[in-house]
Amino acid sequence: MVVPTFQESIYQVQIPTFFRIMILTSCSRYSNKKIER
Repeated sequence: MVVPTFQESIYQVQIPTFFRIMILTSCSRYSNKKIER
């Protein structure tokens, strides 16, 4: 069936984007802290 491959593709796409969002948020918070100082 096509469902498993579809889920795999969704996971392969979502996981990297999730890590990118986490890294971007952490970087933005760090830059904001630097700016506040």
